[in-house]
Amino acid sequence: MSEVIVDFDNSWKQGLEDFFAEFLELLFPEIYDLIDWEKPIESKEQELQQVIREGDRGKQITDKLFKVSLKSEETVWIFIHTEVQNQEDTEFVERMWRYHYRLRDRYQERIINLAVLGDRRKSWRPSSYHY
Repeated sequence: MSEVIVDFDNSWKQGLEDFFAEFLELLFPEIYDLIDWEKPIESKEQELQQVIREGDRGKQITDKLFKVSLKSEETVWIFIHTEVQNQEDTEFVERMWRYHYRLRDRYQERIINLAVLGDRRKSWRPSSYHY
């Protein structure tokens, strides 16, 4: 019997593309409330791929980048990082910071980082990066 391989990465990416507003409303309602949903949302897939190095691509992650307009008339880019794992990853927070810095440095845009972790450990919920 052959093993069935499920492409979770592309499924997550397509889901985020199709249900971006619903995703934010469910998991990040405070961010959802800031966005002017009357204005267009732009996917910034190409821009994101330019900042992810080859060394980072082996991870089981899904990343999406969207450009949105806020009700305050500001424009921000929202970086969504989803990672399915069963244990603490000591490099996770640094990786999030690295992507944030690369995007900010390259495009000079305001970046909001959001992370969705797929593990069940409530005791491991990183919120900041220190070096």
